[in-house]
Amino acid sequence: MIDVPTKGKKYVLEHHFNGLPTLENFKLVDVDIPELQTGEILVEALFFSVDPYMRPYSARLLQEGSTMIGSQVAKVVATKNGEYPLGTRLVGYWGWSTHTVVNPSNVATGMIGSFTHFPDIGSLSPSLGLGAIGMPGNTAYFGLLEICQPKEGDVVVVTGAAGAVGSLVGQIAKIKGCYVIGFAGSDDKVKWLVDELGFDKAYNYKTADWDKSLKEAAPKGVDCYFDNVGGLLSTTIRNHMKDFGRISVCGSISTYNDKTPTMAPACEAAFVFKQLKMEGFLVGRWMSRWMEGLSQMTKWIQEGKIKVRETYTDGFENMPQAFIDMLNGVNTGPLQSLHLDFLRESKLTDECSVLSRLSFTPLSGNCKLYKVTLFPSKALEGRQVEEAVSSLFHTLLFHRTLGKFHYKQDGKYTVGTVGYEDTDCDFVDLTYVRCSSGEMQKIVHKEATAFSECLRSQERETQGQARSGHISLTFYQTKKARWPFPSENIPWEVWNLRMEIMTLASEIGTEFIKRQLYREKVGELLAEKILYIAESMNRPSYVPKMPNQPELDLIFDTSFVDIQPYLFKISYGTSPVLGSFNMGTTVRRLLKDTLSI
Repeated sequence: MIDVPTKGKKYVLEHHFNGLPTLENFKLVDVDIPELQTGEILVEALFFSVDPYMRPYSARLLQEGSTMIGSQVAKVVATKNGEYPLGTRLVGYWGWSTHTVVNPSNVATGMIGSFTHFPDIGSLSPSLGLGAIGMPGNTAYFGLLEICQPKEGDVVVVTGAAGAVGSLVGQIAKIKGCYVIGFAGSDDKVKWLVDELGFDKAYNYKTADWDKSLKEAAPKGVDCYFDNVGGLLSTTIRNHMKDFGRISVCGSISTYNDKTPTMAPACEAAFVFKQLKMEGFLVGRWMSRWMEGLSQMTKWIQEGKIKVRETYTDGFENMPQAFIDMLNGVNTGPLQSLHLDFLRESKLTDECSVLSRLSFTPLSGNCKLYKVTLFPSKALEGRQVEEAVSSLFHTLLFHRTLGKFHYKQDGKYTVGTVGYEDTDCDFVDLTYVRCSSGEMQKIVHKEATAFSECLRSQERETQGQARSGHISLTFYQTKKARWPFPSENIPWEVWNLRMEIMTLASEIGTEFIKRQLYREKVGELLAEKILYIAESMNRPSYVPKMPNQPELDLIFDTSFVDIQPYLFKISYGTSPVLGSFNMGTTVRRLLKDTLSI
């Protein structure tokens, strides 16, 4: 039974901002969570975001003492509403609050209290629901494509180019075949824009000569300008626009903290003689097309066409400092996101009963054992074994792999993206998805091939009699020990795959037809198991707490160049065909084997 929280925390706006926000503007308070009434749900925050819009909107919408404005990815932890079961993920404007009681039938609109269902993003990080696959993503998508309407070959300039919105605008423009110029606030950001995101040119607006830079990068002028900053830089860029140029005004971050209005040269002459079009927008105008934008952004990220780097700060108590750092341009990634320690330590479990002959049993505290029996009534051909193992293990590893962590001196870190690719099987009618990492593919191929050969050799030794074997994928974490004792490897999830090998007589006549039908049946079975894996991975479950940098290699395999999977081991063995599967014995054997990694 899951304990329902009775206490929560929130940040209130103690004093309205006067210039740049300070820690004294915020106050952390404890709150009592009321008992749910019929139709209500209780949501618990998983990730928060801090965004520039919070600075001007707080002055417009909040009174002193109100909960600080903001959005979060949250999950339902208690419910009296059948349409919102436990574990449902939502994206809501519930502010800087760890827990919120929500009545879905009486939801506000706008920037306070509204929410949407979490989009289907596969194995991508849920934090992206606050960034590239959330409001910032749609801001970039609609703000550029609907207002600027870029065409192939257009010159596009983006300010705030390393931010949550700007970094996406530049990449979308590149997808559309444009020449992209970005302005950002540090040399490191400029390098990131060009080297990793593919901007054609980028400049540090703090040190560059704006006029000279634009003459160099766009000698014939600028077609489209996506404005995130306003101020004098925007005036300079407008003066470099081509005739009939289009300007999309998303924000004016350079003026948000001004105590007195910023004075800028008059812009009317440029608009008249260049016949420019400039339009401001709020992304909520495209609410009726919201999922269109999120679906396209998800697809581009999964295809590797858009890269995302997120900046994380751990701990709810650090929300104000993260907000201040974001406004100061401290983070190098496009999103400043917070996730909560106590949430990542949550060890929720639920019994799995999706498929027959596919069971779940807790193993040694927090460890889970999944048993997958892969033959319903017939065994696999020898050459199908490798593909069956590879398809299932690659699916598991895809869900247990993150982008590469990049740490900064202040202890914060950014997370890269995980590329993927579709893979067609040769001897099974199946296409599955795997990480586009050559290193990981070599590891899985080596172990799956060795297991397949082990089964085949056992079959030869027994004169063609069917033999079975098991192969396990174990995820574990390393616990350091004091000398003279060795370090201990502790499993937290084990997937045990059992299969039987068989030989078909020939590929002639009716046997060829049987073989084709059998391939289809095996493909359907594997597709069913892969679907189950995806459903299981999306349930609330225990994974190790996100480590600090010195302990990173105790949780993740940091040896990969482009990805960072959780530590894992593949092991296998053979055994005669058994009439039953002894879970207790297997649990003890797997636990013993895993602890001796």
